[in-house]
Amino acid sequence: MEMMEVYNNGFYQVFDEKGRIRIESVNGGAVVVPVTAEGRYIVLKIYRPNLQKILLEFPRGFLEPGEEPEEGARRELFEEIAGTGEAFLSLGTATLDSGISGTANHFFLSRNTSCDATRLQEEEGIKELLFLEEEEVKACIRDGEIIDSFTIVGFAKALACM
Repeated sequence: MEMMEVYNNGFYQVFDEKGRIRIESVNGGAVVVPVTAEGRYIVLKIYRPNLQKILLEFPRGFLEPGEEPEEGARRELFEEIAGTGEAFLSLGTATLDSGISGTANHFFLSRNTSCDATRLQEEEGIKELLFLEEEEVKACIRDGEIIDSFTIVGFAKALACM
């Protein structure tokens, strides 16, 4: 089948395959599930313009060209919340919309994570941090307060590996 690239902004590529649209991340992405030494999950309150609302999410972002997934995860954690983790555990990958994308997103659990809530990446829309117990994260998912698929998948993967 003939496939034609119709858009590329350096982060995403959009292809048209005879009327079937495919969206791929150019370099893939990394998602961090940050957990403090006290066992609390660090969750961002971040403004998402596409939805015109503030969402609750784990740190995440695109990988740089040639960057290894763990390196990208560590970079994103530091850039977004001035965070560092004592140990990073790979939680594997997930494709978050297999109907239109085959992009593998890499998930990591960051243990004993510390951060600086006064140094948030505000230009990315990050407003503040929440430090939630496991049951509070579950309640946020159950009650529809967490709707971001990266965060839900990351939390499920973390629970399955802990």
